[in-house]
Amino acid sequence: MQELGYHYRITDIQCALGLSQLKKINRFLIKRKNLAKRYDIELKNLKNCKLIHEGMRDNSSNHLYILNIDFKKLGTTRGKLMKSFEAREIGTQVHYIPVPSHPYFKNKNYSKINLPNSYKYYEGALSIPLYYDLSNKQQSHVINQIKKLIG
Repeated sequence: MQELGYHYRITDIQCALGLSQLKKINRFLIKRKNLAKRYDIELKNLKNCKLIHEGMRDNSSNHLYILNIDFKKLGTTRGKLMKSFEAREIGTQVHYIPVPSHPYFKNKNYSKINLPNSYKYYEGALSIPLYYDLSNKQQSHVINQIKKLIG
């Protein structure tokens, strides 16, 4: 975040689209839960990684699937690992950067706020693909590459 932003409101058309999607929400939630549970089963024994929300899938929309990776133990950095995934056509992201680390708040000296848990989480967080149209074949590819790169 570079600057303080505004509160943008959605249009009537966007609201109508959102309402139409609500009719499908149970299907969306079930699919995401099944995808997340498969990740839980397949990735639970990784040495250099912890599953953050394992066992809590039924109480979540499973919007994200985040791994907590010990990059030091793995002998790499998050950036290098992300590039390795990208080379294997797997998109990864970081959710979420602690607020005091954003440029806007750094410039306001918020970086001096002591938030050890936020930074500890951030140091190991890496989001892997989890979306409604993720096919079994695509998820298998993600799982296999995670096992090779993080195992």
